[in-house]
Amino acid sequence: MLRDPADRAVGAMAIYVENERLAVLTSALRRAHQPGRDLFCPSQELRLHHLISLDGIRMRVISTAEVGVVEGDTLFTFTQEGSVVSAHYSGGRVRLGYLVGFRSPAGLRFRYVQLDTEDRLDSGCSECEIGRTPDGRVRLLEHFQWDTREGSGTNLFEEVPTDL
Repeated sequence: MLRDPADRAVGAMAIYVENERLAVLTSALRRAHQPGRDLFCPSQELRLHHLISLDGIRMRVISTAEVGVVEGDTLFTFTQEGSVVSAHYSGGRVRLGYLVGFRSPAGLRFRYVQLDTEDRLDSGCSECEIGRTPDGRVRLLEHFQWDTREGSGTNLFEEVPTDL
């Protein structure tokens, strides 16, 4: 039994983190489940997501929501260390932007902050589905919500081929 309050706090935090991981995995499995298929056999997309690393990946926006600021001229450069993902981006109407978040079996969740070319500073949060294009490049389907302006929407990002 843990007698020291600090040990109890650490133990409680470890249980909380494991419960959160289990809840995320359970949610992803439920979303991946299709009637008539075994719930404990995750879809190929769920397994693929887990294997895709974003480290060193450069991406551009293929399509953006009407309220979005990023566009085809915006270049994102990602890094990933374990489950932690970050990126810096610029181009088009974005002077400079950063995002930071984490990967889980359910996808990618992050917060972003960006300065546009009119010196407006904005931020928001996103959840992304990770997949691949038919030719094997990484693709992100981002569902975003602004914190500092009105609106939400969906953006589609695709990896820039390495020979460009």
